[in-house]
Amino acid sequence: MKQIEAGDIFRKPIPGKFFPVSLGGTFVLIGKGFILVILLSCILVAQVYSDSIQSTKISEDVIVISGGGGNITAVRTYEGILIVDSFASPQEAREARTIIEGHFPGSEIKYVINTHHHADHIWGNQVFDDAVIIGHANIEKNLMRDYAETLKEYEGYDDKIGALEIKLKEGKADKSGDIEKTEKDIARWKRIKAVFDELIPTPPDVRIACDSSLKLGAKTFEFLCFGTAHTDNDLVVLDRDDGLLIMGDLLFYRKCYIMGPHSDTKHWIAVLDKLIDNSSRYKHVIPSHGPARGVGVSVLEEQRDYLRALWDAVVAARQKGLTKNQAINEINLDKYKDWLDYDRIGLDIEACWIQMDRTAPNYEFPVLKGPYLGQKPPGMTPELFAPGIIVEDGTPFNAVFSPCGHEFYFVTDADGNETLDIMWMRRVNDMWTEPEVAPFNSNYYDLNLCLSPDGYRMFFRSKRPIPGTSESPKDRHYMWCTVRTDGSWSEPQVVEYAGYETVTASYQSITSDGTLYFSSPGSVGELDVHRSKFINGTYSKPENLGPSINTKYIEGDLFIAPDGRLIIVSCWDRPDNNGDSDLYISFRKSDGTWTKLRNMGAPINSKASENCPMLSPDGRYFFFLSYDPVKDKRSTYWVDARVIEELKPEEIRLKD
Repeated sequence: MKQIEAGDIFRKPIPGKFFPVSLGGTFVLIGKGFILVILLSCILVAQVYSDSIQSTKISEDVIVISGGGGNITAVRTYEGILIVDSFASPQEAREARTIIEGHFPGSEIKYVINTHHHADHIWGNQVFDDAVIIGHANIEKNLMRDYAETLKEYEGYDDKIGALEIKLKEGKADKSGDIEKTEKDIARWKRIKAVFDELIPTPPDVRIACDSSLKLGAKTFEFLCFGTAHTDNDLVVLDRDDGLLIMGDLLFYRKCYIMGPHSDTKHWIAVLDKLIDNSSRYKHVIPSHGPARGVGVSVLEEQRDYLRALWDAVVAARQKGLTKNQAINEINLDKYKDWLDYDRIGLDIEACWIQMDRTAPNYEFPVLKGPYLGQKPPGMTPELFAPGIIVEDGTPFNAVFSPCGHEFYFVTDADGNETLDIMWMRRVNDMWTEPEVAPFNSNYYDLNLCLSPDGYRMFFRSKRPIPGTSESPKDRHYMWCTVRTDGSWSEPQVVEYAGYETVTASYQSITSDGTLYFSSPGSVGELDVHRSKFINGTYSKPENLGPSINTKYIEGDLFIAPDGRLIIVSCWDRPDNNGDSDLYISFRKSDGTWTKLRNMGAPINSKASENCPMLSPDGRYFFFLSYDPVKDKRSTYWVDARVIEELKPEEIRLKD
């Protein structure tokens, strides 16, 4: 789980612009749906600018503010206050802030957590602009789209108000009931106008896409990312010390009409199952819409059962050959007739129907479920990784998993031409997608993948032409980098380090502090391992790691541990090699020097050539590539990472 630190925080000067920040020395570039119009309208008409905002005390340090279509939870620590969500308008958010600050005098609001992008949870953000706002990486694109769609839906509100006032003034509303309705319509439109006149859509300052944690005062908060359920940017907040589970819209209270076509009902059910299985951790469960005092775990079960009954009913209707409209008319879920918005349950049925249309299974690709492409974990003897899955025609090269374990990238020549391509697979609803070309791949020669430990930057080598130059792509490789912004990858840029124009860097790997390690022509041998530190936004002049690592032979493919304390290098032509190239390992000592590279031996190394070392982000498995020159075949292997522990020198073990 990623620990959010002070260095992860930035303030954007202009909404919608991107700029670099330093995360503990690591360069990261971060940027500042379909939702049914009826849903957006309901948020404004029924929820925005509520008449009644109330507070409920959960404990001495926790209150819940109700109104604005949902709940805001405020938790006090000795270092400040963390709140979850911000209501549907600046007006309500200001009122909520006054209540919170009055209840916790002398404490500052330090953090605002957005559970997802819907208006009733995020349109009050601007009122808390002096705090740090945290949310999912997918929030901004959805927030800005929904804002534009809703504004368009309500454009011309001045004219509507004017027309209604003229109607009232001229006595055209001559019936008492019509007068009352017209007055209510005028009041409603004035509230909508007040919201849009003041609203500034404010995305989160810190965007996360994996489970993360934050320590504030003596309390630890966990931010749980489950993938697409209610939306593609759901976040659940767990106040670990108080046992407080804040659900956002993953939990409503006995309510229908809770999803859209881009929800994922099956995964939502799985998420609730997972939370129910861990229910011993929770003392209070706060729904987004429902009792402020919290509910029991049984309500999680109720919502899961509703979603399951809904999904199963739609499946049965499709199996009977019903059309969507027939299913909406015929499905009977009267068990939930006493729930809020039961008269709109047809919209939930329609949403499930559309989800099924969108996710029709591909029966040609095998079902891969669970971590690591659903493969059975290896023991202490290397085993083939995902045989027949990563590459059907062609050969694999190096590969990397994202820190979340939900993305897998690898290089292959499977297209049959003379280039190498970067492919990726994604874990969606616990199922792995079929390999497809990565969004930053080119038609040239792309290889040597390296993903930063935080998952935001992908480095690779490529022969693609440099924009704005006449250099032929076949002349040489450059190191490139693409940055993940708002859930997508940016246009790759050349990595500039001292001498990059003339000195080729290969087989790069990166530590958590941003230091790049790579092989390039050296002073000790033909290829040596170098490092370049990231200082004040630029990479320093590469420095040779010296004779503990480098020899007169070739030091090529390498992996550096995120903490920089372990390096594994593929070395060619050494006298003690088993094949043309073997994998060697070295550990950094407390004085910053390295132990002498040691051959990892059997069963890692063989008479084949071993290359492309990679440790999984969770540190549990070691991956490498083995090339058999006789069969001209490359295969990816994995093994329990405890084999590395057994190779530690005694001096390192004693200090660990």
